[in-house]
Amino acid sequence: MTQGGLRLLVANWMDPWNPKAGGAEKHFYELFTRLARRGHSVTLIASGFEGGEPVVERDGITVHRVGTRHTFAIPAVLLARRLLAEWPFSLFIEDLNKVPLYADLWSPIPTFVLVHHIWGRAAFSAAGFPVAALTWLSEALIPRLYRKARFIAVSESTRTDLVIRGIPRHRVAVIPNAAPPPAAPATESGKDPVPLFVYLGRLQRYKRVDLLMQAAVELAREGREFKMVIAGSGPEEEALQRLASELGVATRVEFPGFVPEEDKPGLFRRAWANVLMSEKEGWGLTVLEAAVESTCSVVAAAPGLWDAVVPGETGLWVPYGETRSLAEALRRLMDAPAEVERLGRNALARARAWDWDQAADRLERALREAIPPGAP
Repeated sequence: MTQGGLRLLVANWMDPWNPKAGGAEKHFYELFTRLARRGHSVTLIASGFEGGEPVVERDGITVHRVGTRHTFAIPAVLLARRLLAEWPFSLFIEDLNKVPLYADLWSPIPTFVLVHHIWGRAAFSAAGFPVAALTWLSEALIPRLYRKARFIAVSESTRTDLVIRGIPRHRVAVIPNAAPPPAAPATESGKDPVPLFVYLGRLQRYKRVDLLMQAAVELAREGREFKMVIAGSGPEEEALQRLASELGVATRVEFPGFVPEEDKPGLFRRAWANVLMSEKEGWGLTVLEAAVESTCSVVAAAPGLWDAVVPGETGLWVPYGETRSLAEALRRLMDAPAEVERLGRNALARARAWDWDQAADRLERALREAIPPGAP
């Protein structure tokens, strides 16, 4: 750590090298590896997994793994308190993902809470009743139990959600997600000749991937030629594959499973649109990943997603949960290849405004402002 560097202790449900890591972990990696390269000390507490070393150094970050994905909270708090007692950290950062750790109650140093999105009632679409009820209740306590902490939200939608729940607006900074550089020159057009629509992400109930297949039924009835790729893995994978067969669209919908990072750009570049129908997102990182490959997105008009897509300019909005509206949006793109190209160009131009280095600059400033005089 260089002179003047911060000592950051971070807790996140999973680390970026966990096989089940998703968008929150990618967000952590992009920001905090940059801070580490700038000379700040970053220690991460995350859940353990089979084959994962208890303590490991990766890309400048010291990772401590405790518990499992289902038992993370208690051992994470115990380890954090021990590390805070042993080392002079500057800040504790809780990357809020699933169950809050309520660090403001027990951390002896200033606490930052990084929030992607608040589940709210959407928790009941993502999990069974006991887990969903616990998530809903734990979030309801956030305003009362984080009275001193500062917050970082990834979108205006998330900040608004926090403010509505009682967090003062001045304590919530917004640092949007950023986009990777394009994998191919912007002038290279690689769209499939047959319209291709892609979903890429975790296969979970609240993502509403089933709506894509319902829309596929409507388009198939019209005799249209098209293809859908549902890429990713998750608890709904087998159920979605069964649904495709039951609806008679199994030949139209491909399930390639987990897609490695190096293969994502090519998939997005081929697509006529990235499709994301979630009930709620912090932002929708795949919107930017598609955009840098000159691909527009069709999204549900839902919190987080309406921050990521400008309707009619970088993609299309459809009312959440409406299959016919989704089918109509896809039909519109299928009938207008020039519109697909226009929206893709605009999406790329907008994505270039978000840069991970700039996001790291903003995060670094926000963290420094939170440190009291004389702190390490």
